[in-house]
Amino acid sequence: MRIFEWLRKTSREKSALHIIDGLRQLVAAVRADVAGQTAAPERRRDIKADITSAQQKLYDDLTRWSNIPPGRCLNEVVLPALFSGDLVARSEPWFKPAVVAAYRVCEAAARQKKTNLEAHTPPEILRIVHDAGELYK
Repeated sequence: MRIFEWLRKTSREKSALHIIDGLRQLVAAVRADVAGQTAAPERRRDIKADITSAQQKLYDDLTRWSNIPPGRCLNEVVLPALFSGDLVARSEPWFKPAVVAAYRVCEAAARQKKTNLEAHTPPEILRIVHDAGELYK
């Protein structure tokens, strides 16, 4: 393997691992949000702040540190990580909210890079996001 090919492959792998770490934090924040629906107002504010912070970290990972375009990142890193069941099971009540929160971050990154994320998104995901309305915007 040539050095440039090796560097490109290593760089993509590190980008993907960085993105998954940010995604893990986002899923944890969404889990707390869904579980804390009946929490006191000050706790709800803290939970919302945690979600915003996790989304910002993931956004920074996507726009500053990753060399993977947002559409490919969504389809090759984010969705497979979410659908793998390692971060959240599909049967858990925070699965769809986690997908929505992650999609919103990828959408913002795509907008910043002037690409259309919808064109690269599976219909099932678009349906989940559309049904969620303004959630995590």
